[in-house]
Amino acid sequence: AKLWNTVTDLQRIKTAMECKLGLDEKDKYVSELDTLQHKYNRVFDAKELLEAELAAATEELTHNYELKTQLSRAESDLQQTTTQLQEVISRADRLQTDLTATVAVNKELVQHLEN
Repeated sequence: AKLWNTVTDLQRIKTAMECKLGLDEKDKYVSELDTLQHKYNRVFDAKELLEAELAAATEELTHNYELKTQLSRAESDLQQTTTQLQEVISRADRLQTDLTATVAVNKELVQHLEN
């Protein structure tokens, strides 16, 4: 808005000078003002382009943050699943040990009963 006001101010100055100056001086100042206005227009256009690029970069950054958040959740879920799986494996190992002991006791009972 401030930049646009500057362009508007330049146009007002240009109009006022055209009314007050002689033809030679007017042409000189009008030419300078035209040059300044052209430069300000280019700056204004560049500003709009930068704002658009900033908006796109902000959107991409937001998307990347969302992906990072999802990845963190997935890593947490994977860690929890890994812990649960290790607990299941540990229980299975204990059951296998118990089963092996039970089989050994049963074999001894069978041999005892056969004798």
